[in-house]
Amino acid sequence: MVLLVEAPNELAKWKYAAALEAREAGEKEKAYELLEQARQRSAHNLEYKQVLAEWKHEDREYAEALAIVQELCEIFTDNTDLIGFRSRLYQHLQRHPEAIADLQKIMQISEATGQPERALSLNNLAYGQAIAKTDLDAAFEHSNEAVKLAEADLASAANQLKRAQEKKKDVLESEAAVANKRFTVAGHLDTRGLVRLYRDEAADAQSDFDQAISLAEQTLKFSRAFEKEPRNQQRPKAGASLRQKQVDETLAVLYYHRSLNLQKLGREDEAKRDFAKAKELLGREPDETLF
Repeated sequence: MVLLVEAPNELAKWKYAAALEAREAGEKEKAYELLEQARQRSAHNLEYKQVLAEWKHEDREYAEALAIVQELCEIFTDNTDLIGFRSRLYQHLQRHPEAIADLQKIMQISEATGQPERALSLNNLAYGQAIAKTDLDAAFEHSNEAVKLAEADLASAANQLKRAQEKKKDVLESEAAVANKRFTVAGHLDTRGLVRLYRDEAADAQSDFDQAISLAEQTLKFSRAFEKEPRNQQRPKAGASLRQKQVDETLAVLYYHRSLNLQKLGREDEAKRDFAKAKELLGREPDETLF
C-alpha cells in the first residue's frame, strides 16, 4: 500500500529532475513538458509551480509568470521571496505602483521580523523607486543607508578574515564570506548610482558605478579561483551553468547602467564599450527591462 501511495510522488521527482537537466541543457520545450508531467503526478507540490513561474520569468513571459505567482502569494501571504518575485514581474509589466507597494510591504515585514535584512529591503525598495522614476529623494535616502549598512558588513567580514589568517583556520571560508559581502556592496552601489543618474547627478553616479563594477569583478575573480580549489573538486556541478548565467546577468546590469551614465556625461566611446560588454554577457541587446 505504501508503494502504491508513494509511486506517483517518486515518479514526479524523477520527472522534475529530468526537467531541470533538460532546462540546463537548453532544451526548453522538453523541460516544460517534463515539469508539467511532474506537476500532474504531484499536484500538491507547490515547488513545481514556483519553478514554472521562474522559467516563465526567464523566458520573458511575464504575464504568465505573474498569474502563477499571484496564486502562490494567496497561499503564502507573508512570504517575502514570493512578494519580491511578484514585484519584479510588476516592474517588467510597467505596473510600478503595485511593484512599489509590494516592496513597501517587504520593508514592513523586515522592520517587524528582521527578515529580510534591512539593507536588502532598503536597496530593493530604492531600486523599485528608481525604475519607476518616482520619489527619488526617498529612494536616495534608502539606497544611501543600504550602502552604508552593506559596507559595514563588508568591513566586519574583512576583520573576520584577518583573524582567520592569523589563526590559519577557516581562511577559505572567510575569504568566501568577504567575496559575498563585496558583491552585495556592488549591488547596493549600483542602485544608488541609478538613483543618482535619474536625479541628474551623473558625476556622483559614475563614482558609484565604477566602484560597483570593480567590486563585482573582484568577486568574480575570487569565485573562479575558489571553484578550482582542490577541496571543491568533488562538489556536485549540477546547476553550475545556471549560476554562471545569474552572475553574468548581474554584471550585465552594472555595465548597462554605467553605459547610460557615460552617455549622459558625453563619454560616448566608453558608453559603447560598456554597452557592448553588457550585450556580450547577456547574449542579447540590453534594455530597460534588464533588472
